[in-house]
Amino acid sequence: MEHLGLPAIEERAGAPKLISESEQKALERQRLLESGLLTDDELADHVFAAGPLETIATPDGSRFVTRRDAVGQEPAAGAEGTAATQRIDRLAENLMATGDILDPYEARNVATAITDGRYKVDRHPVTKEMQVVDLATGEVLYGSGKTTADAPGATSPTAAPQDSRFGAQYPGSQEAFGIEGALKGAINTAGDVTGVGTPYPDAQQTQGDFAVLRENLLNDAASAYNGRVPSWLLQNIRDLTPAAGSVFEGPTGAQSKLRALGRSFEQALQGVEQQLGSELSPQRRQELEARAVALQEGIGRVSGALNSFENPQPTPADGQATQPADADGWAVMPNGVRIREVR
Repeated sequence: MEHLGLPAIEERAGAPKLISESEQKALERQRLLESGLLTDDELADHVFAAGPLETIATPDGSRFVTRRDAVGQEPAAGAEGTAATQRIDRLAENLMATGDILDPYEARNVATAITDGRYKVDRHPVTKEMQVVDLATGEVLYGSGKTTADAPGATSPTAAPQDSRFGAQYPGSQEAFGIEGALKGAINTAGDVTGVGTPYPDAQQTQGDFAVLRENLLNDAASAYNGRVPSWLLQNIRDLTPAAGSVFEGPTGAQSKLRALGRSFEQALQGVEQQLGSELSPQRRQELEARAVALQEGIGRVSGALNSFENPQPTPADGQATQPADADGWAVMPNGVRIREVR
């Protein structure tokens, strides 16, 4: 009050605060200790009695004791440690939460195997998602790495592509190479620039698809080898991917290149399959399985491009078909342009 320039006042104290239950117990224990009515050992027994219990074996059978009394005693037959039980419960709950296992009994069995060291929780080398691996066989039992043929929703990398709203791939492979392909490519470019339209949409679509094919194959190889692609495979992809629209490469040469490129991928896949037949660590097996999937994807791409020469799939522009040519050889394109092909 002096600092405020006011007269001093006498000290005042309000009613004492009621103590809590824990404070009352602490004061009571302290009073009993000081009076000698409670020893340190008796206090310790009282504190530990409120903690978790363990099951131990005695001549009279199993009985529950505190953890302090269980030190050095023989656990009862079939009793599980509290920590292990809690870990199994957590693992089982997580397995069901991810949707990998729906049956609670199966989830607990898998969690018990993980706790016992028979199964291992690992991460997929490509997707980095969790998976459960059998350490005895290296097989992925649950998680993103389970890609067996009978798994629900599993598809083969070489399966036929589904219809796309962007049109079929390689609709005009025979007409997209050599002198014919170069001329049609030039006419399409001129028509596109002048606004007339592209009179040969199949050739244009196919030339674009082959331009993308090289990049897709390079990505497949990079995924298979974690970015460390063998030089021979990298060179084959660069040299053997057909160049649609080139005057110096006809359809026959393009097919020969695709066959050679497919053999390169098959040889790499055979080497991986031979390694998978030997004894491998779980991590190494996962790497090789991921490599095999990527190589199969590359083989599927090459096969699709090669089959297009034998089974062309024309793609109408804007969902409309080109009208058949009349007696003079003139045809009407979807955009209304009349064209006549001269050979």
